[in-house]
Amino acid sequence: MKLLKHELSNTFPRREVSLYQKENTWYKEVSLIDGKFFESDKPNPKPIDIKTLELYCEKFDWIAKPIWMKFENNTFKYEMEDFSDSRGFFDCSFIDQLSLLSKLIDIYRDCLIYSKENKTEDIFIHTDMRPHNMFVVDNKLKLIDLDSFRWINKNDCSNWITSTINNILQMVDLKYL
Repeated sequence: MKLLKHELSNTFPRREVSLYQKENTWYKEVSLIDGKFFESDKPNPKPIDIKTLELYCEKFDWIAKPIWMKFENNTFKYEMEDFSDSRGFFDCSFIDQLSLLSKLIDIYRDCLIYSKENKTEDIFIHTDMRPHNMFVVDNKLKLIDLDSFRWINKNDCSNWITSTINNILQMVDLKYL
């Protein structure tokens, strides 16, 4: 296995992340350090909700399906197809990028509807929807980085969505129009 990325992250949940490239797959391990933002915080009881993530993988076609995944001993491990040869967000034309942004809004809508249908107070959503976590496979947008799915407060969701869309729009290069 070839190590592609290793990092210690102090953003919630605090974690150590290792991403490897195997022959035809990516393998990722995310070890939670303590599930807290700051020492004074209480641990989050569900920093990674594997059950809801499994339901999302079954229900929605915009998630890059893992070959397998498990969460045990405070470590989330999964393996998925290697998307290195797939088209990334910035490999697309400006018009296609706008179509992908439209799909992102559909994804947010799916997450909101799922939460409403299941009568949850929070929203289960991908919290790192940046271009490096998006690939186009068979003309469909696919999100990777499964450990970025989290429950977020319903009141924060609108700000989260607006911020994500605005950040991506600022990265779009109009010279490809």
